[in-house]
Formats: sequence, C-alpha cells, structure tokens
Amino acid sequence: MNRAAYLYTNTPLNFDVAGKYDHEFPADWADSAADFIEHDKMTEAARDRVTVIETHYWYGKDSLTPFISEKLPVYNDDKQVIGVIWNAKPMNSLSPLKYINQQKPSVLTTEVNNELFTPCRTRCHFPYAATIYGERDRQNL
Repeated sequence: MNRAAYLYTNTPLNFDVAGKYDHEFPADWADSAADFIEHDKMTEAARDRVTVIETHYWYGKDSLTPFISEKLPVYNDDKQVIGVIWNAKPMNSLSPLKYINQQKPSVLTTEVNNELFTPCRTRCHFPYAATIYGERDRQNL
C-alpha cells in the first residue's frame, strides 16, 4: 500500500501489510473482511471489473462516507486469474442543491445500464431515479 492508501483506509503508518489478511488490519473496516472476500470472488468469477458502494469511516472521519470500490482481476501469461487489485474513490452524488448558483453540467446522465441494481432497487436507493423510471414505465404502457 502507498501512503495515500494508508491514510484513506485509516491504517496506522507503522503497520506492515505484507502477508496480512483484511481481518488482521487494525482498522474499523476489518470486520467487513467477509464482504471484501465476497467482492474478490465475484471479480474472479466475472473475470471483469466489479464495482460496489462501500460505506466506511474513510480517512478516520467521524461520519460514514460512501466510496465507489472497484476490484479488477489480475491475469498471468496463461490468462488465468491470479489475484485481484482494488481501488476506491469518493462517491460523487448528484443533487440539485449542488448546482444552485453554479454553472450546470453540459451533460446529465440519469440512467445507468448495469447489473448492479435492478430498476426496482434503483428506485428504492435513488429516489430521484424513481421519478425518471416511473415516467418511462408509464410511457411504455
């Protein structure tokens, strides 16, 4: 891990990560090790990038923050999966309040085609999307 990874995962700088499992880290997120292993297995099975939303106390903050967590398979010369690499970045939420008195973006995407959320789950987790899907569903009747 580089220094930035130590900081945003709230891992003590003097902790040697070599050979350690997720559950061995002296960090609050270590109790989520089973979820991380499941994410690894999903990535290996998909043989492609798998993205999830992780909510933790990133950077040791007092409040929970959602991050986009991506895992990608690593292949050997024989195209066999030999491991998984991980990356996380802050989740950028779209809120109309964010754009009050500011220039609006030139393109606003309101639909994402992926297998992570069904339309029903999208409506539950992202209420603004419910109005979009609802309107589209009414038009398709």
